[in-house]
Amino acid sequence: MSITKVELLPIRTQNGLIAFACVEIDHKFYVSSINVHKRRDGAGYRITYPNRKVGEQNLTIFHPTQASLSKEIERVIDKVRDYTARQAESLSSWHAMRKQIKTFISLPTW
Repeated sequence: MSITKVELLPIRTQNGLIAFACVEIDHKFYVSSINVHKRRDGAGYRITYPNRKVGEQNLTIFHPTQASLSKEIERVIDKVRDYTARQAESLSSWHAMRKQIKTFISLPTW
């Protein structure tokens, strides 16, 4: 399996949440609503997958079942996030960044 596309939408930071991500796997499977959080120690990012609370139980909507795929998703989201951060340095405001950087990247381009 390979990640063939990443979309990243930066948001105003909210309890460590800094962006939402979507990935496409093998040009066949689109996965959205992945949360991108800043790590508490400041060393990179972590991602969480959507879930819903039904009664007292939290139900996972989806998540990778292989650790290697999870690590690959984290790796490309980190790479895209770093790219958007570099692009944002040249923009004067958060609103301008949000309008200009809804990042769509087809992989592998690096």
